[in-house]
Amino acid sequence: MSKTFRRDKLLRLARAGKLVAIAGYSFDDGYGESRFRGEKPVNILEPGRHKETWREDSYNMMEWDFHSRSGSATLEDNGDIWLCVHSNENHTLRIAGV
Repeated sequence: MSKTFRRDKLLRLARAGKLVAIAGYSFDDGYGESRFRGEKPVNILEPGRHKETWREDSYNMMEWDFHSRSGSATLEDNGDIWLCVHSNENHTLRIAGV
């Protein structure tokens, strides 16, 4: 049975380098559909400094992804954390080493 996971805690784990992305989905009018499946460490892009803080070998996310108004996060029985940013964007994450 899944349970709610605090998104502020998830952001702190990402900033500490303890979060890994294993899947992602995004759809917008500019780029269309984007899907990711694999395993990469999560990197948080700093507001106003996206180009400087982008890491090629990481799964780059914005801080906003963790506190969007319509978002939520759930911890699944298998240890995966499903982060819903909004209806057109979600990410499956895992705490590294767990």
